[in-house]
Amino acid sequence: MKNSNRLVLRLHRGAAFGSLVWMATAQAQTLPPISPERLWSEGDRIEALTVLGGDNSAAGGAYSLRGSTRADLQVDKFGGGGDLGDPRPMGDSGIRWNPVISGNIGYVSATGPVSQAPLDGNTIDVSTFGIQFGGGARFWFNDHFSLAPSLSGLYGRTEQTFNALTDAGKLYLPAMQQAGWVDWRVDTWTVVPTLDLQYQWSWKRVEFQFNSTFDYYHTESFESTSPLLVVNGNSQSWKNTLDVDIPLGFELFGHEVHTGGFIDQNQLFGNVREGLETDHIYTVNGRLVLDFLGTWPIVRWMGLGASYFWSANFSGWAIGIDIKMKF
Repeated sequence: MKNSNRLVLRLHRGAAFGSLVWMATAQAQTLPPISPERLWSEGDRIEALTVLGGDNSAAGGAYSLRGSTRADLQVDKFGGGGDLGDPRPMGDSGIRWNPVISGNIGYVSATGPVSQAPLDGNTIDVSTFGIQFGGGARFWFNDHFSLAPSLSGLYGRTEQTFNALTDAGKLYLPAMQQAGWVDWRVDTWTVVPTLDLQYQWSWKRVEFQFNSTFDYYHTESFESTSPLLVVNGNSQSWKNTLDVDIPLGFELFGHEVHTGGFIDQNQLFGNVREGLETDHIYTVNGRLVLDFLGTWPIVRWMGLGASYFWSANFSGWAIGIDIKMKF
């Protein structure tokens, strides 16, 4: 198309210029012959990014998506959860309990190409900010086995920007903005009931902990700058994690050095599955930390941790400070 325009411009310079001006004026009032879903505007992708960035069960890090949703994602998160205090008895039932809390602040930024003509060659920026807080109770049936139901709320804001890098992108941009296809913002709320099953045991000084956690997400939008974007969906995740903590028997800066890590498999269902285009995420983690138990009031350990995660159509990694709290 570009070569043809150049040829006409050389042979009929005045007439060709007039025709191009008329074509630009006429086509700028029309939308490109593609669906807005190709521009990252479906509700399930908004919900997926909100859960990925705002929920503390998903891993932060650098993601590289493949498949039909090609994009590079950077997920920055700060948060976690844990038990408050020591378990206390529930009358004469033999069951003990203690409160649990969780919280997270996260930010997802992604850039991906538009892969369908006539807008191929342009890119889309998407960012999501999420904040979550919740709590519940953990019920101990013996020294090893416990069950923790909890409930949390998650606020998310997702913004999309269309980067017009080609002539076609610049031509169609005004109409796409007016129709709400691009350059939009949507605010969402998510309620997240969670059920966590935990079993922990030890061998000599090595501690093992297994968690099986089911999360249910119901997400709705309450404000949107685009008439096309109404988010109302449900998702689920089921994560199974095995963690090991290994004391190494020597000290650094007056604190015993521990190593360890975890492996987990997270099964995805519903809109999160559709938005990320995968039904599972695997994670392998390693850490090297200092034991602060008995030294600092609420810190169990602190050090460095690194994770690698992968799925059918993406992979990623994360490295950062590893902190475990004990309230």
